Amino acid sequence: MTGLYRTLLIANCALSLIILGFFIAGLGDGSVSSFNILLWLPLLAAAIGIPLGAITLRARAMTGAACGL
Repeated sequence: MTGLYRTLLIANCALSLIILGFFIAGLGDGSVSSFNILLWLPLLAAAIGIPLGAITLRARAMTGAACGL
Protein backbone atom coordinates (compact mmCIF):
# COMPACT_ATOMS: atom_id res chain seq x y z
CA MET A 1 0.00 0.00 0.00
CA THR A 2 2.93 2.33 0.65
CA GLY A 3 4.11 2.07 -2.96
CA LEU A 4 0.63 2.93 -4.21
CA TYR A 5 0.45 5.88 -1.81
CA ARG A 6 3.80 7.25 -2.98
CA THR A 7 2.90 6.84 -6.64
CA LEU A 8 -0.43 8.59 -6.21
CA LEU A 9 1.13 11.37 -4.11
CA ILE A 10 3.83 12.02 -6.70
CA ALA A 11 1.22 12.15 -9.48
CA ASN A 12 -0.95 14.46 -7.40
CA CYS A 13 1.94 16.79 -6.62
CA ALA A 14 2.90 16.90 -10.30
CA LEU A 15 -0.64 17.87 -11.27
CA SER A 16 -0.70 20.50 -8.53
CA LEU A 17 2.53 22.00 -9.87
CA ILE A 18 1.02 22.14 -13.36
CA ILE A 19 -2.06 23.97 -12.04
CA LEU A 20 0.13 26.41 -10.09
CA GLY A 21 2.28 26.92 -13.18
CA PHE A 22 -0.73 27.85 -15.27
CA PHE A 23 -1.88 30.22 -12.53
CA ILE A 24 1.49 31.97 -12.32
CA ALA A 25 1.71 32.19 -16.11
CA GLY A 26 -1.79 33.66 -16.16
CA LEU A 27 -0.78 36.27 -13.62
CA GLY A 28 2.17 37.17 -15.81
CA ASP A 29 0.22 37.61 -19.04
CA GLY A 30 -2.86 39.16 -17.44
CA SER A 31 -5.33 36.37 -18.20
CA VAL A 32 -5.89 35.81 -14.47
CA SER A 33 -7.69 38.86 -13.20
CA SER A 34 -10.39 39.88 -10.75
CA PHE A 35 -12.93 38.83 -13.38
CA ASN A 36 -12.05 35.13 -13.22
CA ILE A 37 -10.34 34.79 -9.84
CA LEU A 38 -13.45 33.06 -8.50
CA LEU A 39 -12.80 30.29 -11.01
CA TRP A 40 -9.19 29.96 -9.91
CA LEU A 41 -9.70 29.94 -6.15
CA PRO A 42 -11.32 26.46 -5.94
CA LEU A 43 -8.69 25.07 -8.32
CA LEU A 44 -5.88 26.47 -6.20
CA ALA A 45 -7.52 25.27 -2.98
CA ALA A 46 -7.82 21.75 -4.37
CA ALA A 47 -4.29 21.83 -5.79
CA ILE A 48 -2.89 22.68 -2.37
CA GLY A 49 -5.43 20.95 -0.11
CA ILE A 50 -5.53 17.48 -1.65
CA PRO A 51 -1.80 16.70 -1.33
CA LEU A 52 -1.68 18.23 2.16
CA GLY A 53 -4.74 16.22 3.17
CA ALA A 54 -3.18 13.01 1.86
CA ILE A 55 0.04 13.70 3.75
CA THR A 56 -1.93 14.43 6.92
CA LEU A 57 -3.97 11.23 6.60
CA ARG A 58 -0.83 9.18 6.00
CA ALA A 59 0.79 10.73 9.08
CA ARG A 60 -2.21 9.55 11.10
CA ALA A 61 -1.74 5.99 9.77
CA MET A 62 -4.79 6.18 7.48
CA THR A 63 -3.03 5.08 4.30
CA GLY A 64 -6.19 3.77 2.62
CA ALA A 65 -7.98 7.08 3.08
CA ALA A 66 -4.87 8.93 1.89
CA CYS A 67 -4.83 6.83 -1.29
CA GLY A 68 -8.52 7.51 -1.81
CA LEU A 69 -8.01 11.23 -1.44
